[in-house]
Amino acid sequence: MKAPLLSLLLFSGLWWSGTAAAQSTLANGTFEAWTTESNVEAPTQWITSDEIAVRILPLAINGVSKSTEAHAGQFAARLMFKSLSIPLVGTIPVPAVLLLGTETPLINPNNLPRTQEDILRLRPGGIPFTARPTSLQFWFKYTGASTETGQVGLVLSKNSQILGQTSIQLTGGVPDYRLINLPISYDAATATVMPDTLRIFFVAGTGATPSPTAALFVDDVTLPLTVTANRNPQLEAALVVYPNPSSNGDFSLASLQKPGVATAPFTISDAAGRIVQRQGAAPTSAANGRLISLRGQPAGVYLLRLSTPEGTLTRKLLIQ
Repeated sequence: MKAPLLSLLLFSGLWWSGTAAAQSTLANGTFEAWTTESNVEAPTQWITSDEIAVRILPLAINGVSKSTEAHAGQFAARLMFKSLSIPLVGTIPVPAVLLLGTETPLINPNNLPRTQEDILRLRPGGIPFTARPTSLQFWFKYTGASTETGQVGLVLSKNSQILGQTSIQLTGGVPDYRLINLPISYDAATATVMPDTLRIFFVAGTGATPSPTAALFVDDVTLPLTVTANRNPQLEAALVVYPNPSSNGDFSLASLQKPGVATAPFTISDAAGRIVQRQGAAPTSAANGRLISLRGQPAGVYLLRLSTPEGTLTRKLLIQ
């Protein structure tokens, strides 16, 4: 099963305003957690072209970096094409690559994965994964001219057999964050098979003449497990979270008009997707101020997910 990279124009339905009924936890899909190794800073649970190159050349590329121009929270990933001049070698064009995974693949910088076909051929990165999400969702903006191009792709596999995949070509000239909902196509012959590996990649600078000043920003990558539903503005408006941000990790939930919202069972996960707190339903009397304490947790962004009678409601909690 081979899927070509498709233009955004062919995905007119991708500009999304809905909320997912259920999400699969994705390691550090918010890009809030970053670590430094061999003088290269990269988002935790992700691999960058900088990490790949520094092990081979070794040279600092700085194609993928931490940016405060985030859609939500504190940070996003910024991808920028680089053109390197190496003595006795010449100029090497290096697209910025961001791969989901933890083990840096041994890939030649001249042969970095740039397309869906490259991912299928090289199979870089990847994490253990046993679910069949309906789509890949993420927020992005892409500075520079509309001639700038980048690629996004996802591959789900089991024992190296491809079960599902999706991909798209992004174009520049997008100054503000937009939400993409990219449906995943599954092989009908393996409809009952669960994958064991997930690969996701983002690439900037795949055009004929990419600019080293254009930047692709990516944030809040999620994998909806159920069909995405329309937003429920009344449900969202019913919940008040205060203070947010919090200086000490204490938050309060209130929903006087819909008591079942603030008192619903919830989970809270950190930026790496780990659940740090889980509570069952609270008494109706707590609807005017249900205390949530995250004292002792490090500063950063956390995701609150309430299972209300009217559906799942999520909010981001920020500890300063």
